Amino acid sequence: MTKSERLFYILNLLKERGSIHVEELARKCDVSPRTVYRDIDTLLHMGIRIDYNNGYRLAPNSVLPGEELDATDFSIINCCLHSSLLYKDKYFKERIDSIEKKLRNYLRKDIEANMADVILLEPSPHVDNVDTYSIIAVFFKAIQIRRKVRVLEKNSSSHPVAYTPVAVRFSEHDVTLLMAGDRKQLIEMPVHTIESLELATIHFTHRPVELVTSNEGQ
Repeated sequence: MTKSERLFYILNLLKERGSIHVEELARKCDVSPRTVYRDIDTLLHMGIRIDYNNGYRLAPNSVLPGEELDATDFSIINCCLHSSLLYKDKYFKERIDSIEKKLRNYLRKDIEANMADVILLEPSPHVDNVDTYSIIAVFFKAIQIRRKVRVLEKNSSSHPVAYTPVAVRFSEHDVTLLMAGDRKQLIEMPVHTIESLELATIHFTHRPVELVTSNEGQ
């Protein structure tokens, strides 16, 4: 077991067990207690908070590697903030916009550059329809697990059609799903025109966010 593998193994043990003694860590990692102490010191220097109370344990609210916000996390938070009724109020609008800026500063630049899950057009609507929320939730999940969605439009005599989910656009009057068709064309479909939306069994490897950015620039 390399040192990197051992560090992640120790982190997983701390996360699963809650509290564990040096002797047990040494036995499980097949190293000396002194090596475990050095590994704990390395983790502390990485910014991971570890406490000792009858055994080592992760400090409350510790953020582990790989657990930071990703682009979809940010977009979901952004979606909830901007679709809130509070956003209609001048005071809360300013506060929510400030929170969004702080979140953007928190995101790593490489994550932010790949972020196009949510497009907000002023002023944003208050979403109070349960069906709309359900559709948006499935759409976000599809983006996160890289699955296409099967969409059946209202008053349509055809079967559901599979699309690649790209982004959600919030405008004053509606919420629109932006999707890519088989020919890589951008499909814009208001949520109120959708009868049903479900996860398809087909995975996608590339989410063509460039379709959205090029379309918004026109």
